[in-house]
Amino acid sequence: MGDGTIMTMDGKDVLIVGGLGPMGSSTAHYCIYQGASVTIADNRAPLYGANDFNMRDLEGKFELMVGDIREEQFVDHVVGEPASNHGR
Repeated sequence: MGDGTIMTMDGKDVLIVGGLGPMGSSTAHYCIYQGASVTIADNRAPLYGANDFNMRDLEGKFELMVGDIREEQFVDHVVGEPASNHGR
């Protein structure tokens, strides 16, 4: 990408694990502003930096799935549902 080409995320689906924390929310903001459809998976644990305020300004522009990625059923739900929507 060093040739001056600007990357676009229009039409891309992006899953961000820990998207309510400082790094995840910054990544989510960038992806949304670039046109991606963003899903955030987060367990809302304040100990790890989760804070709804980090995404308040983009409310309604992303999907939030609350759960713990250490639980297999949650991962199946988070990854399986979007994948099946795209024929995978």
